[in-house]
Amino acid sequence: NHFLTEQLVEASLESAQHFEVRSHDRNTLWRFAQDMRQRLKEEEAARELAEARLEEAAEALRTLAAENVQMAKSLRTSPSSRSGKESDPWASRSDLPAAAA
Repeated sequence: NHFLTEQLVEASLESAQHFEVRSHDRNTLWRFAQDMRQRLKEEEAARELAEARLEEAAEALRTLAAENVQMAKSLRTSPSSRSGKESDPWASRSDLPAAAA
């Protein structure tokens, strides 16, 4: 009878240990999943910010390209370019610093 009681106690102890291990693993996995969700949110926010900055840069590039085309057209059609005089295409740019103009 004593032997059976010991086996029952051992089985109960093993069962409790397995339950504790599974519970610990579940808690660890839950924390890991929460951490991954947080990292995903942060990465999505960073991606949205990068996409917005990229769109701003692309818009600035389109604007500069259009200005460049306009300046090239005006240089081709200006009377000073036909007479051989050199003109300063940057002189009309009010958005440039004084040192660059």
